[in-house]
Amino acid sequence: MKVNNVEVIAFYPLVLPPKRNHFLYGSLHIYLPELDVDLRGVIIFSNGKTTTVIMPFKPYFEHGSAIKKSFPIFSFSNREHYADLKKLIAEEAKNYLLENINEVLAEFIKINAKKKSSK
Repeated sequence: MKVNNVEVIAFYPLVLPPKRNHFLYGSLHIYLPELDVDLRGVIIFSNGKTTTVIMPFKPYFEHGSAIKKSFPIFSFSNREHYADLKKLIAEEAKNYLLENINEVLAEFIKINAKKKSSK
């Protein structure tokens, strides 16, 4: 089933490691009304040119080795629908962030102030 409607409920900014050049990095709370799915932990980051969406995943170590892997917590069997959903989330997140820019910037300022005061 292809999802055509995504609602961004909230954006939670995350602190960036200093060597990354992303100006936007955070976690999204998403609602998919067609499926009645409440999805949290969707990571989004952007450098201004491209926006990347990472769906929630569970990390694990491969049995008998120290190789770290991950498996998706939410996915579609049809990879095309999955890719389309990620694009739709990126578009809706951009719209949400632009509409709520003052609140988003206030959160980033608060996080950066905490980060600087802990040094």
